[in-house]
Amino acid sequence: MLALFSTLGGLSALLLLTVPVGRYTVKYPDRVALTVGCAAGGLEAAWADHHPCRPLPWSGAAVNLTLDGCGVLCSADLPDAGQLNRTLRGAASFSLRVADEAHSDTFTYGLRGHGGPGVDVRQLPPAAAGADAAPRAYFATPGLHTLNCSSNATDAGLRCRLGRDGPTGQGHPVDRPVVRTRLLAALSPVDAAPSAAPAGQRWRLAALDTLGRGPLPPLSSPPVCSDAFAQEGRAAAVWLSDAQSPATSLSRCASSCLVSAPRARFCANAQDVVEVDPSFTFWMYLTVRVFVGVISGTSFAMFEGAVIAILREHGGDYGLQRIYASIGGMISSPLSGVLIDYASYGKTTTDFRPAFYLYAALKLASGVLMMRINLEFKAPATNVVGDVLHVLRNVEMVCLFIVCFLLGTAWGYIENFLFWLLQDLGASRSLMGVTVTVGGIAGIPLLVASGPIIARMGHANVLFIGFVFYAVRLFGYSMIYNPWLCLVFEAMESFTSSLATTAAVTYAATLSTSSTDTSVQGLIGGLYYGVGKGAGSLIGGYLMKAVGTRNTYRVFAAGSLGAGLVYFLFNRFYLRHHKRGAKDLDLAAAKMPSDKDHEACVIRKNSKAQAASLEEAKQDHTVIPNNKADAVQQKNDRNSVHLQQQGPGAAPPPTGAAEKAPLAPLARVAALRDYASSGDTTASRRFSAHALSPPTAGADTVRRRKSTDCGRSAAPPPADELTVAGC
Repeated sequence: MLALFSTLGGLSALLLLTVPVGRYTVKYPDRVALTVGCAAGGLEAAWADHHPCRPLPWSGAAVNLTLDGCGVLCSADLPDAGQLNRTLRGAASFSLRVADEAHSDTFTYGLRGHGGPGVDVRQLPPAAAGADAAPRAYFATPGLHTLNCSSNATDAGLRCRLGRDGPTGQGHPVDRPVVRTRLLAALSPVDAAPSAAPAGQRWRLAALDTLGRGPLPPLSSPPVCSDAFAQEGRAAAVWLSDAQSPATSLSRCASSCLVSAPRARFCANAQDVVEVDPSFTFWMYLTVRVFVGVISGTSFAMFEGAVIAILREHGGDYGLQRIYASIGGMISSPLSGVLIDYASYGKTTTDFRPAFYLYAALKLASGVLMMRINLEFKAPATNVVGDVLHVLRNVEMVCLFIVCFLLGTAWGYIENFLFWLLQDLGASRSLMGVTVTVGGIAGIPLLVASGPIIARMGHANVLFIGFVFYAVRLFGYSMIYNPWLCLVFEAMESFTSSLATTAAVTYAATLSTSSTDTSVQGLIGGLYYGVGKGAGSLIGGYLMKAVGTRNTYRVFAAGSLGAGLVYFLFNRFYLRHHKRGAKDLDLAAAKMPSDKDHEACVIRKNSKAQAASLEEAKQDHTVIPNNKADAVQQKNDRNSVHLQQQGPGAAPPPTGAAEKAPLAPLARVAALRDYASSGDTTASRRFSAHALSPPTAGADTVRRRKSTDCGRSAAPPPADELTVAGC
């Protein structure tokens, strides 16, 4: 069962990967794309970004632009944008054909990602919103299309030319590296600002500074633009070639440049939250999480019970066993981090799947190894509920459960909110990882010495020390402003977690039995890691909202110290006296024989007396009587003769000694036989049968019994000995 639940725990954790995303956050790039071309004799910019944008009110301030390159912007004669996307992804190169009535020229470019440096190709949204808008694509043509602006001394303006001067038939242009140019421009909307996404929005460049430093020229002299390719009778088209499909033609191409601008100047949303179905995700996650928690909690309780049983059988040390758990955590945590970083490389989101796979693999391996554990010596519980209820009637055990809940509350608050505090202080992710390592390393020496420490100080005192160090840690966190100082208080986790939890587990083991170990350890783990942690998170969240983060840490510190003091005083003045009184009662009960034990002792000694009488009769050649009455009469006669043979001249016993002197063996046997046959078990009759004086009023009747006395803890007397003390 232990191996089965361990294996199920690993497999059930993989179910968390099946929970669908309920909502996710889409972060948009810091810059948006615009196209710049010649229109109506001037420069005009148009929206060319794919990401959703909630437009800001236009302020008219200067905008920093970056010229990414120039090329051609073509409209595709395709039914939808999806087909254009598939065509662009499959193409390895494109050819730009520019022709007029007299000449034609073709320029071929390889696309990036197909065995060479290549040029960029980008699919752009339609020029206007609507289902009938044709999809567009931008093709960079470095060395062929350029944007050149020069000042005009006549009107103090700029004259910009898009394209290359001269006829088209001059061969393939020389490839030059793309140089991104910074521009400073003043934009004025051509149309009214759209109320939704700015698809199709255009801006006229009222002023332009090609150096990007300013100041801008007067707005009364906007730059003038001319397109070298936009001539009468001249047309341009792009042909996409692919080895698996025929060539695709994109007509209606025009010269254009691609520029980028800060997103914050145009859009109010740097990111958006997309909701899929949060309700379904929540309930599915809750179902899987509860199932995983039940399986993991059961496995934890059974494993802790097995550990305690094995250590009890072989005399092991629980603290030394926990060292291996600390070492395993220090190895698996950085290993899972490396695997997550490797799986997330090149992705926009963090891929946590390797951590789940590693967890499942380790749980499966532990399940296989558990089959080698021998637990045959462990006594099974015949009545689980009854045994647990019997344990819960122990005041000391109930007090331990309350202590584990309070310690778990403090631990749960630190686990849930410490990293938030460090993040507010500017701590890096690496520092947060170091805190776990420091706590684990500092706990190893205390785990090694936990056995002697607990034996020397006691379980209750060690738990009190755990409360004190929780108070110090919590108060220290509330006072730091340098995140690196948290390492000082993280080292104290060796007292609060390593030593205190070890004391709690071993304390519970001493108060339970082998048949209730698993149930008790399950209650301890549930109260500490489950209910306590949840209570710390819940209470801490409400307190942080009410009194603030740092004050909440101080409240928890005061609560931990107060709870520790109450437990210390309760243990000092009640539990110790309660345990001492229970020991005295048990000792007194062991010394006082019960009526049943006394009757059993009498019957046993009567049997021995009868056997002795028979043996004596054989030696005296006496005829064995046929009935009990004759036997009693003969025995009494022999006892009387024996007493008479002692003679009247025997020295009388000293004063007071007659009451304490024992009877002769045969007379003693007769007295015991008469007592057994009389049915009178009163105190006076019992003392006369023992040849003792009955107790006087107020006298102390409790005496120390020998090993041959009759009682619950007395050993049965030897067969050949009749003791003087009697029953």
